[in-house]
Amino acid sequence: MWTWRLDPLVTVTAVVGTGCYLLLTIRSPARLVGTRRVSVWKILAFCSGMAVYLLAFGSRLDQVADTASFAVHMLQHMLEVVVMVPLWLVGTEPWMVRPLARWRVFAVMTDRFAGLVGFGVIFNLFHWPWLYDLTLRSEPFHFVEHLLFFVLAVCLWWPVLSPLPEYPGLSPGWRMLYLVSAMNLMMPVSVYLLISRVPWYAYPYLHDPDLAALGLTPLADQQWGGLIMLVMSGLAFATAFSWSYGQFDETAGEPGTTSQ
Repeated sequence: MWTWRLDPLVTVTAVVGTGCYLLLTIRSPARLVGTRRVSVWKILAFCSGMAVYLLAFGSRLDQVADTASFAVHMLQHMLEVVVMVPLWLVGTEPWMVRPLARWRVFAVMTDRFAGLVGFGVIFNLFHWPWLYDLTLRSEPFHFVEHLLFFVLAVCLWWPVLSPLPEYPGLSPGWRMLYLVSAMNLMMPVSVYLLISRVPWYAYPYLHDPDLAALGLTPLADQQWGGLIMLVMSGLAFATAFSWSYGQFDETAGEPGTTSQ
């Protein structure tokens, strides 16, 4: 039914991107950029994010997502916005993104709740049936969709995982409130997908034989997609919330502690 393969372009970008990152972080970062050596955990995080990128966009999963299964498509979206992007941010050193600090739009979109609201609006909008079907019919429009998801996911996670001292993340207390808000913004579409009694998306899932071969109806496939979105986003935000709570608990009661 489905065979495993790697997309040449995605594979090349993953290999080159990982190679450049390792060259700069392991070989001689102090000589090249005047900074200390990057920790092993950051290197592992970035490389893991690159592996997720290869899985989501370079493997057979990408074709299945576009032609056969909405649930797999939702898995791809979640891998991009709540796994890949956070891992890349964790693995990013300040000097890698410092040029972005010169852009006013970057400062605006990563400040407090601007990225949160922007991501929530765009993510929910692109799951409106007419617009979602259009992304599958038009490859350029589909590329724009994923580009928007990526850029806004960076803005979404920046207040939580900012690598730049010039644009620091939120304090632990505000971070917890922020993460709860993020989950609430992604909740509506996932819940509606779960409780709907009719398939939302006509193209191409209503007529694909591979979906029937899996023993799934279009409605069941849609409900699985809603569940995947709910569980994966919930786990990602809950993990970040637990980490933030741990920091909040450590700093609570310390003299001179202030919230950002």
